[in-house]
Amino acid sequence: MRSPSLSQRAKPPVPHIRCLSDPDLLNPEVQAPGKHKSNERLQLAHRALLVVEAPSSRGGRKIKHFLNSLRIDVKVVPKSKTLPPLNNKKSARYAVVVFENYSSYLKLDSWSRQVIDKYCRDYHVGIVGFVRPPREDGSQVTYFDGYHLTLQHRMELEDMKLNFDSYLWRVLRPGEVWKGFLPGKWAVFHSNHSTYQNLAYSRLSSKYLEFEDDEKDSATAGFQFVTAVMDKGEIDGIPKILFGNDLSFWLHTVMMMDTLSYLSFGKLELTLERYIQVDVDDIFVGKKGIRMTVDDVEALVATQDRLQKDVDGFQFNLGYSGGFYLSGNEEEDEGDKRLLGR
Repeated sequence: MRSPSLSQRAKPPVPHIRCLSDPDLLNPEVQAPGKHKSNERLQLAHRALLVVEAPSSRGGRKIKHFLNSLRIDVKVVPKSKTLPPLNNKKSARYAVVVFENYSSYLKLDSWSRQVIDKYCRDYHVGIVGFVRPPREDGSQVTYFDGYHLTLQHRMELEDMKLNFDSYLWRVLRPGEVWKGFLPGKWAVFHSNHSTYQNLAYSRLSSKYLEFEDDEKDSATAGFQFVTAVMDKGEIDGIPKILFGNDLSFWLHTVMMMDTLSYLSFGKLELTLERYIQVDVDDIFVGKKGIRMTVDDVEALVATQDRLQKDVDGFQFNLGYSGGFYLSGNEEEDEGDKRLLGR
């Protein structure tokens, strides 16, 4: 069987997602990460209280694993169970309270709701809530009575843009645009009350547009649907951050990191320093027909050059095996030579 020629092989893969930066981000003062640390964090434990829908709920497990990955101790409580002790004399046992389903917080029995709210106000603890869609036969619009907030459910969206003016961002860079269809169906937020600050915007999925949108390629046009909000606590004294979907969308995990840092006054934040090593092991070890060609090598170098613009000193570490050198077809042997020549 003949090995595929260079003309028959697919081109090297390229990222299907690109972040389009706002020109204002070139200003280093704008890019500076938010500073959330204050003395308020001293009375908070390095722990989160997670209220889940059920002991085995998939969404609850995902949130717990994410919090653990940030080295945060987590106390998991099903919504049907009695709340654990929240404070320890003059200190708080939990730096943040997370609800897998924000509606469960609003529907707590009177006693549990009073306990949670008093704890949050006394120790300046914030709440994180994820909005889950209602039943298929349920209403597509939900109004949170007393909170001046309306939710529109089951929206199919694409692209996401962060609020450039929010002071929440620490890891994320505000003003960038994520391009692509958002996974699943979303809840979007509507309010004109001053307690709310919009955190993220999206557009209606283009598959629902009857005509081509001339402004679709604009970095700012059409972002009219709010997918995440911050409640500054002007109504009940409790800061909250609400997401219109769960952690299945990868950008929400980074937003969640900034959320935890902000609501805990820096108690639950990690250092911004990261050490990255990408080890491409045994790059010359491969069967004929699937080895690297010249195009693959140039794509690898181009990717390294692109990453070096953002990560000083970044480079791919390649494992060399002389016994397999020049053991491919003609195009692949040229790739081996180009790799060593680069």
